[in-house]
Amino acid sequence: MTTTNGHQRLSFTADFYFENGKAYFTGFALETVVSVNIGAKYQVLVKREDGKFWSLKKMESPLSQDDVQKVIDELGGSIMGEEFLFKVFDKNDKEIFGTRFNVSERIPPDGYSNDKLVMTNYSWVFDLPEYLQQVKIEFSNSIVTT
Repeated sequence: MTTTNGHQRLSFTADFYFENGKAYFTGFALETVVSVNIGAKYQVLVKREDGKFWSLKKMESPLSQDDVQKVIDELGGSIMGEEFLFKVFDKNDKEIFGTRFNVSERIPPDGYSNDKLVMTNYSWVFDLPEYLQQVKIEFSNSIVTT
């Protein structure tokens, strides 16, 4: 959790790997204490050839990071795409954040190689809505640094 101007912020990190000029989303890097306490859920949509974003089967509704990972694992461990839409919801499925991410613009030079696998991650940070500012954040067995 970070605090800016007295506002609590939430972050999430998405893991990707690049191979042969293609981008693959492999899941989220870690669940944060804040996201657990507010009951954050996620939806991952992929842009298709028709220009529309589509959810994958079993990901039509917002899911916890663990449940998103289970679906990705069932699909072979990754989701290939050029552009993704990440949405974050509260525990009542109210959308609190969304961002489009054109990962094809971020493919590193080594990510075009046949014989090299390049792994990286990208993070987003956003202010929590006012109604979530009041959620008590419990840090049990956690190390918190500021």
